[in-house]
Amino acid sequence: MTAVPAWSSSSGAVKPIRAIIAASILLLIVLAALFAPWIAPQNPYDMNAVSIMDGRLPPGSVGDAGFTFWLGSDDQGRDMLSAILYGLRVSLFVGFAVTLGAAVIGSIMGLTAAMAGGVVDSIIMRFVELQLSFPAMLIALMLVATVGSGLDKIILAIIAVQWAFYARTIRSAAQVEVRKDYIEAARCLSLSRWRIMAVHLLPNCLSVLLVIANILMANAIVIEATMSFLGLGLPISRPSLGRLIANGFDYLLNGAYWISLFPGIVLVVVIYCINIIGDDLRRFLNPRGL
Repeated sequence: MTAVPAWSSSSGAVKPIRAIIAASILLLIVLAALFAPWIAPQNPYDMNAVSIMDGRLPPGSVGDAGFTFWLGSDDQGRDMLSAILYGLRVSLFVGFAVTLGAAVIGSIMGLTAAMAGGVVDSIIMRFVELQLSFPAMLIALMLVATVGSGLDKIILAIIAVQWAFYARTIRSAAQVEVRKDYIEAARCLSLSRWRIMAVHLLPNCLSVLLVIANILMANAIVIEATMSFLGLGLPISRPSLGRLIANGFDYLLNGAYWISLFPGIVLVVVIYCINIIGDDLRRFLNPRGL
């Protein structure tokens, strides 16, 4: 007797319970980040609201300002709950911006390679393969170290290392579609190549694009957190989750575990939720591929 997967019913209909739960958690996290200025007890970017005397207070302590540090404070006296909410804004913005930019560039390159074929396809794919032969983290670190830190530079650096993944994936999916009759019919109507790619080819590759975008969004957040942890990301006055983890690394052995622990837990939850959504989305869109 064949076992029925946990994500499907006996009739074969997909029931992505895991994805629904993960999406609900991720939605709450995104909403908390968006409304951070209204729900955070403290503005961690306002140095006038931060007291150094509140530095490294354990969770549940009451600071000089009179409010409770439910998740403790860091070495500069910032409320960890507030810092995490504001750090989430940075990390999630990087993830969304990188995903949008890399998806647009990679889709254009992949569709162009599939439609043109021949020399154009070879040139684009050799360049893609050359970039993919190097570790993405190494290229991102080199770019940021060369052009300098800053939110815009970090986003551009991660886009520069991720567009190739989109290009290779979209090109593979588009090569299957260009052999079908509807593309040949569009060519017989003398439609322009750009119109065929945008109106006819791209919509039939969206399922693949959605899956790869979901996975690479999590990867973009991890790359940004790693660069911030290594000191090549955003400045300490505007921390992301990676910078918050790095701020407490030196205090782990001194008992101030909460400075790194809570941002790390939030980062893991965000990445895990995104990966669960991407995995179940892939199963839903391609059930025969299981």
